[in-house]
Amino acid sequence: MDKGEGMECVCKYYDAEMSDTVAFGDSMNDFLTGKHSGSFAREELYNSDPKSGDARLCGTTASLCGIEGEVLLYGGRYIVDAKSIMGIFSLDLSKPLRLEIKEWKEEYMPLLEKYVIV
Repeated sequence: MDKGEGMECVCKYYDAEMSDTVAFGDSMNDFLTGKHSGSFAREELYNSDPKSGDARLCGTTASLCGIEGEVLLYGGRYIVDAKSIMGIFSLDLSKPLRLEIKEWKEEYMPLLEKYVIV
């Protein structure tokens, strides 16, 4: 059982909502892997040591922000996977880019609105 599951059990026992709770984790890894209550990130750990709690994170920028599914970035005549940092750096970042999220959710807007140029 992880902390998230533990919090769900506590909420069920006390008839409380998860959104009304705060959990303190051992590290940012709990948040970035979605184990922290309220986390939007969905990444995986590798080389994790359960005894020490040490681990490495394998994450893409989009997934760490909570954006899932296919995400494309258009720069001029080039199209790259926006979850690939190498793909992003292959574009001319001095010019405006167009982002396409295939499975759009309104919850993404607060993450992106400060970057939108109309």
